[in-house]
Amino acid sequence: MRLALAACAAFLACGAPLAAAADTIIDGIALGTPLEALLKTEGAPSSVRSGDNGNEILWRNGTGAAGVFVDDGVVDAIVYQPADGRRITVDFDGKPVSFAIGAYTIDQADVQLAADAQYSDGSTRTYVPAPGRELVLLFDERTKLLSSVAYGDRGTIARIGYVRADDIATSVPYHAAILNKSAIKDNGNGPAALIAYSIDRRGFVKNVAVLLPSGVASFDDLLATGLTDDKFTPAHLGGREIASTYYRMVHAP
Repeated sequence: MRLALAACAAFLACGAPLAAAADTIIDGIALGTPLEALLKTEGAPSSVRSGDNGNEILWRNGTGAAGVFVDDGVVDAIVYQPADGRRITVDFDGKPVSFAIGAYTIDQADVQLAADAQYSDGSTRTYVPAPGRELVLLFDERTKLLSSVAYGDRGTIARIGYVRADDIATSVPYHAAILNKSAIKDNGNGPAALIAYSIDRRGFVKNVAVLLPSGVASFDDLLATGLTDDKFTPAHLGGREIASTYYRMVHAP
């Protein structure tokens, strides 16, 4: 993955929609970007997980890591953990503010961003740079230097555990679908494929989409046709079964 802000122009050129006209772009990713468009530019992720806090897609390499949380097939939040020295820029009501990972201090944040502060504790600072958006700066507890950034929809940022939010904590609880049995076990050593199951409220698979093929034609064909009988416990919202999407990576033999 290109963990560099120079990727922004290239990503925007692909025509991916922004969540808002002036929404912040982090490492070339904007909220509202379709996952399928992101896979075309970034390639195969390092890991995928569908859990109670959302669908997390993670890319990792020698210069850091970037993850997105996806809802309804689009990016809802971005978590960025690059190597020291890399910079990100966030738009605060039309004013760009730049942060250097491993150099920006918690004291600088307290002075520079006080007017937009929402919540703080010993190593975390939370801000509202735009309506409906939440920015979380996480600092190393020992050095007090910026180590990672989370940005996205307020509800998603709270659900993945980056901020405390009383209205989220007391909202209707969500439990993700659970894969109980699959016709294909992920024990191969070949190229990875990313698939998305559409699951109804009874736990039956309605459709399997191969979002990112492995490149092994016979294996990819099997993914598209051979997983419709996989067994799931359906997702639950407030104790009631609901339809959901479940993401999974599997490797070709």
